[in-house]
Amino acid sequence: MNEPNFGRLGASLTALWVTAMTVLLLSGMAAGFRYPRLPIHLGLIHASGFWAVCATAIPAICGLWALLGLLQNRPATPFLLLVFSAYWIVNLVGALLEAAWLLPAQGWDDATPWIWFIRVVTFVVLVACPALVARWALAHACFSKRALP
Repeated sequence: MNEPNFGRLGASLTALWVTAMTVLLLSGMAAGFRYPRLPIHLGLIHASGFWAVCATAIPAICGLWALLGLLQNRPATPFLLLVFSAYWIVNLVGALLEAAWLLPAQGWDDATPWIWFIRVVTFVVLVACPALVARWALAHACFSKRALP
């Protein structure tokens, strides 16, 4: 079976998404260092101080490592991209389920059709990006001759 042809566009979009999410995590880590009592609410992560730094530093390091591996074509890159994407999928889907659980308690009155449309588009974009990156990484892990065993 031949390697799927995602081309430079897939690698470029993957690098762009990993860069954006890593910058988001690094800014959360910097905020946790600078303002120890500042609560960070990022998906399922609700922490402040040291725990906010830990919750953002570990995936940020994984994202930086994956980005460097992607730019240098390292064999461990697909695994790192899968871990990074899984972190975001679990985090964002969990936050969505948490919000859906709390929504009936908050009321449905403020939800116009346009607000629901924006919510659905945001959900699709936020979940589709890491899912596509995970698919791209899995395809490269399975079909690459240099993939890890």
